[in-house]
Amino acid sequence: EWRAMSDVVFDAYGVIRNCPIPIIGVVQGGAHGFGCAIAAICDITLAGDKASFSLPEMAHNIMPTMVLSSFVDRVPRKAAAYMLYSSFAVSPERALSYGIVTDVVPDAELDATVDRLTAAMLKAPRIAITGAKEYIRSAPDMAIAGAVDYARNLHAVINSGEEIKKTRT
Repeated sequence: EWRAMSDVVFDAYGVIRNCPIPIIGVVQGGAHGFGCAIAAICDITLAGDKASFSLPEMAHNIMPTMVLSSFVDRVPRKAAAYMLYSSFAVSPERALSYGIVTDVVPDAELDATVDRLTAAMLKAPRIAITGAKEYIRSAPDMAIAGAVDYARNLHAVINSGEEIKKTRT
């Protein structure tokens, strides 16, 4: 019964990881526990300069493996261990160095930064965006030669598609 309840969270992480388009997270204020996990698992996460991040589960006698599963391919082991065992909140700059966030911007500029980012992303054809996300998700787990071959194949297929050809004219 407990596993079925927690599967909702694990499944949410899977949806974000496997969504064909990039997921942008935005943190303004505190991202603690599940919020910190969501910040880490998004493809791109922008944080306001007054944000904070923590894993308070251990301080509440909760096994933190749900949140740690979001960190597994994003956050270095020692950074995860520090956050986990201490339950201390870390600054957005520290979260950036840990790989939880992508960039830190002044709170007052957060919305404008999100707008600029989404506008830049929307300039690219959807097939290029989805192909890039697929590559970023898959290639790190491959041997180098396989990752290069995969890049070659994706490059050839996507750049020969009609959607890409239309944007070149």
